[in-house]
Amino acid sequence: MKKWSMLSLAVILMMSMAFVSCKKDKDEDETPVKKNYVTYNNKDYNFTKGYLIYYGDLDAKAGTYNFDVFLCTDGINYNSTTDEFSGSGNIFYMELFSSSATALVPGTYTYDSTMSYLANTYDLGIFAVNFNIATTSGEIEQEIKQGTFKTSNSGSTYTFNIDVMAADGKKITGMYSGALTYSDQSAKKK
Repeated sequence: MKKWSMLSLAVILMMSMAFVSCKKDKDEDETPVKKNYVTYNNKDYNFTKGYLIYYGDLDAKAGTYNFDVFLCTDGINYNSTTDEFSGSGNIFYMELFSSSATALVPGTYTYDSTMSYLANTYDLGIFAVNFNIATTSGEIEQEIKQGTFKTSNSGSTYTFNIDVMAADGKKITGMYSGALTYSDQSAKKK
């Protein structure tokens, strides 16, 4: 009886190890899914958090409302009392205009060089790498001059699909999906 139990245990252990080994091989072959990043000049830059800052209506004639999206790495911090950022890290910023005063309306936002503040447009975008807020300098600093910024949300989770062009003519593509820290700064106009 003892021999049978030891033999059964040995067979079970060998089968478990074979199963685990196969699973490991499969995991190593899978391509990781990219999340919360932009690609610029064939290099990926990741983001760990984001902010959605509401500034209200900038131009009552346009009938739109300003929401700023600020994606960044952990080295960047936001103080909602002073409406100021500090620290250093990677940044992707968009100044968007929505038809709703209560939410960033899902849809496609396109670049508007005329600063008309029309719904579903943006007039300012910035991408920066290793950017130091205090010295206002970084390794890469690019203004966004054209392209689309697609937004959707499910509850408090926002998803952004990025397909824009930097001032140097290079594409910036990527996506972000996650919760954003919200701040209402409409009482302190920009």
